[in-house]
Amino acid sequence: MSAPHLHFSRTLAQAQAKEFLKRPLLNKAFHHAWLIHGAPGLGQEALALDIRDILACTDPVKKPCLVCSGCKARLQGTGGHISIFPFKESKYKGSREDLEAALLAQQAEIELRPYQVSFDDHDEILLHQIERMMEKLSLTSLPGAKRVVTLFYPEKLRIEAANKLLKILEEPPPDVFFLLASKNKSAVVTTIRSRCLPLFLVPLTQQELQSHFTSGTPHAWLPLAQGSPGRLFEMQENENQYSSEIFKEFFALVNKQDFIGVYDFAVSAGASEKKSWDWITFLKFALEYTRQDLHQIIAAGSSSETFSEEQKENFESLNKRQIYLDRVLLAIHQNAQPALALSGLLGWRQDHAW
Repeated sequence: MSAPHLHFSRTLAQAQAKEFLKRPLLNKAFHHAWLIHGAPGLGQEALALDIRDILACTDPVKKPCLVCSGCKARLQGTGGHISIFPFKESKYKGSREDLEAALLAQQAEIELRPYQVSFDDHDEILLHQIERMMEKLSLTSLPGAKRVVTLFYPEKLRIEAANKLLKILEEPPPDVFFLLASKNKSAVVTTIRSRCLPLFLVPLTQQELQSHFTSGTPHAWLPLAQGSPGRLFEMQENENQYSSEIFKEFFALVNKQDFIGVYDFAVSAGASEKKSWDWITFLKFALEYTRQDLHQIIAAGSSSETFSEEQKENFESLNKRQIYLDRVLLAIHQNAQPALALSGLLGWRQDHAW
């Protein structure tokens, strides 16, 4: 018989996490609850779905095989698997059937684009979602069949929902597995964390990103992604917003001491037809572009062992620009009003010409 092969079709890179999972998955010693966590966009959602597919498969060699009874049931939606994710019930108008249809559409979107999952800040996982999950799990399943609950963003659990989930994590039904995918492990209720085995995902290297984004992605974007495939996918979707020209235009307004122009430009730069791009994130990207330009100047100087006068001037200008953005973002982080932070620091900018 051939050696078993586990296929993580959705998950990009993460070789260490995949290797760590192989033994328990192949030896049928898989813990009943896992907390897959890391920075946003690293593939927590994709890996949770891949593990679900592997657990559901009954083929002894290739997992998932897509042709066994377990895979067919999963693909047909009859395998008893459950997905839970945050939502805001008030967003959905109409009957309970309309709500279920909207949730199924959201689930299909997650399955199709796991690296581009996006929820509103006010979306939550509600008590009735956990109660509905428990009702489904109470139903009889086929002998030996594994059922998997994928729960996206346990940090979004309302306290009463978290308490309900905790009870079932403490006494899980047989052959039921819980895969929790989190972008903020520290925000997950401590008792929930303590019942799960943690699995930490790491940022991808520049080489890994480049190998998975071989076409249609400007090379200059790779450092800005900070190892996050999710961020690169977002940049591809909003290509016009992530060109270097937009940041040049932003700094031109800063140079003119045009506070209203700076603020309006940063806010409008955050507008997207598909989703909102926070203008503070825009400032962070402006900072990353500045740092990238600094690194290029340093690299050029290192290769020639001397800096030209033009390089020195550019370095001084970029370094002051970097300090400016650092100060703006720090002031905002310390709960200053964003508009006031920009306004006050434009005064600092006036005294530090670039």
